[in-house]
Amino acid sequence: MAAAAEARAALRRLLRAIDARLTRVAGNTQWRDYALREFRRGGAKAQRNPAEVQQGLQLARDYAELIDNIHHHRELLRSYNLGLDGDERNKRMVEATARRVGFAMPNEEKPPPRRKGGAAGQGQLHVAAGGQEGAASGEGWQQQQQQQQQQQQQQQQEAALQQQPEPSPQQQQAAPDVGTDGGTPRAAAVG
Repeated sequence: MAAAAEARAALRRLLRAIDARLTRVAGNTQWRDYALREFRRGGAKAQRNPAEVQQGLQLARDYAELIDNIHHHRELLRSYNLGLDGDERNKRMVEATARRVGFAMPNEEKPPPRRKGGAAGQGQLHVAAGGQEGAASGEGWQQQQQQQQQQQQQQQQEAALQQQPEPSPQQQQAAPDVGTDGGTPRAAAVG
């Protein structure tokens, strides 16, 4: 009698875990049908070998626990927000912590949208420990704009230098030969 009650309890626990974590999620009853089929097949063995029955019941309990633990592990990983980049994840964790203790994070003003064609890495402000970008007066944004303008000027100068034609061989010969004595021209040796 006790063995039958133990078998029913193990079967119910396994079916609850399968229904909650596998069947309902995927809409597939294959796992449930397999568990029922194995329990029915094990009933015939119960009359022959009780040790085998106990081993099967322990296996059913272990499977139920495994299914529940896998679900718990997945939920834990989702709570870590691993799909987000580090800054966004930290921001969400700080917001969640603030909500838990009854605070609300202030809304941050977003800087104007970046222009296309900027160099890689431009337009990124680093968030200070206090959670504010730049100073309250927008100094960080102004500095960023100045840096972008300087970089654009440098790029334009480099492009202008690359577009200048190289001097012809005749122009190179007409140029004075500069010696090592402070830059005074010296006469070319005629040989």
